Amino acid sequence: MLDIRRLQALQAVARHGSIAAAARSLHFTAPAISQQLAALERDTQATLFHRTARSIRLTEDGVLLAAHADVVLSQLESATNALAAHRAPAGPLRIAAFPTAISGLLAPALQTMAARHPGVVATVIDAEPDVADELVRNEQVDIAISHHYDLVPRAVSAAFETTTLYDEPMLFVRAASVVGGAGPIDIATMRTERWILPPLGTTCHEHVQRACGAAGFVPEIAAQCTEYHGALALVRAGLGVALVPAIALDGEERFGLDVLPTSVPLRRYVSVRASTGRSSSSIRTLIEALHASAADVADRVNSVAAMETRATNPGVSRR
Repeated sequence: MLDIRRLQALQAVARHGSIAAAARSLHFTAPAISQQLAALERDTQATLFHRTARSIRLTEDGVLLAAHADVVLSQLESATNALAAHRAPAGPLRIAAFPTAISGLLAPALQTMAARHPGVVATVIDAEPDVADELVRNEQVDIAISHHYDLVPRAVSAAFETTTLYDEPMLFVRAASVVGGAGPIDIATMRTERWILPPLGTTCHEHVQRACGAAGFVPEIAAQCTEYHGALALVRAGLGVALVPAIALDGEERFGLDVLPTSVPLRRYVSVRASTGRSSSSIRTLIEALHASAADVADRVNSVAAMETRATNPGVSRR
């Protein structure tokens, strides 16, 4: 019977094209991989490789065996995942998420999960989407809650299993005025205002810059805030105006503000990512809890959006 570790070495060489690259992918030394390949040739009594001083290439027998190795190793991975799925969720679970997702989406999901599966020990890292994606890619976290905007799309990597949880409108906010004002607001008319933006380097910052750029101007920045709670406090104080996602205006955050939809609709999309092929009962259970939490968030953001529609459209009932 063929040794699994030797088949893994063969598969790695077939995929990466060299012993050095195969060794790096499997976290072994190059001599160790060479020994595994030599042992595999002895086991099969076949010449599997053409070797030169600087390269290695699979023979026809090597290509044939590598194809079977892919099937065998895939089946073993499936068996491992199936066994893990059969067990009750337990053990460490690492999640990276951006701030509004932590408070409005992740915290309720973890509360539900803790009540049902106390054996799961969650660790949460506050991270913007680019950082969170990299943490998943490097297997430093199990799940990332990410977002993108219609004006700032995000590439979908084949290394991730990505599921959209909900989407929400971006709304324009300014300090409450005596007269107020009917919306939707044309961002182009806000070119003389000072703006409160998320920090430079975030997709949130880039989204506001692109929205203003599409309206024909570069915003004058009054402040940059990591969290929307601080940004809304500065808007309420009259320091500037802002674009914020509907979830940031949940509850009492909207008081003291004029909140208006934009004449050109802008939206944010929130999703959950996990590494393709990496699965466990804890990961799947949390994703299910996130979907349930997301349904509640969607109801709340739709309520916020509907409230603004009624406030800016006299023809809509205020029941």
